[in-house]
Amino acid sequence: MFGGYTEQIRAAHADNLGCLRKIRDDFTPGNFGRWVYERVKEWAIKGEQSAYLHVFRKTGLQFAHDGAEAGLSGSVAADAGVSESVLLGHYVKPNLRDQSNRTYRRLLASLPSAVATRYGYAEDAKARAERELEAARVAGDWVRVAELAKALGEAKTPANSPTD
Repeated sequence: MFGGYTEQIRAAHADNLGCLRKIRDDFTPGNFGRWVYERVKEWAIKGEQSAYLHVFRKTGLQFAHDGAEAGLSGSVAADAGVSESVLLGHYVKPNLRDQSNRTYRRLLASLPSAVATRYGYAEDAKARAERELEAARVAGDWVRVAELAKALGEAKTPANSPTD
């Protein structure tokens, strides 16, 4: 993907001997990262703004961590060039996706079905039953919980439906 990086970067900085001396013959992620950082800062100054790559790094590491198998924070940290404690303390919030999903479900639950549908949410029978099950559990309606749990357990899904 970055095969032409060094030639392209040299052409872009042909008039800057100091920059040309910093460009290595082979692509390295560190040199590329430094170059991207410097360009973002230049663009921000030209636009009379401030910009930082740290936000992109945090977002990228959050996605990498969320996509990794459980217990592999150390591998994600090593790939990012930081310790696991730095990764988890400064870059990643391990339960962020779960918190986001809970917030989404709370917002969705607060909307009437017609409003949710207008915003593009189409609730299927299983999702509706799951939502009703959670509401019954919170309300302590154990008879309704049992009914809904049984119905959900018996519902045919791709994972448990018989094959013909």
